[in-house]
Amino acid sequence: MTAPGNDSEDWFAYFEERAAIREFEGGFDRAEAERLALEETIAAIGPRPGTIH
Repeated sequence: MTAPGNDSEDWFAYFEERAAIREFEGGFDRAEAERLALEETIAAIGPRPGTIH
């Protein structure tokens, strides 16, 4: 998968996909899946547009 554009909708879609993979294929509970997905998304494409990190 290539990194999406840097707009909020693309960012959130990437994050949601990564969280779902972690939850359903990785066996993590949703909170942990989202935490991991957040780290992965920020590493891949940067912080969510419109936020300051």
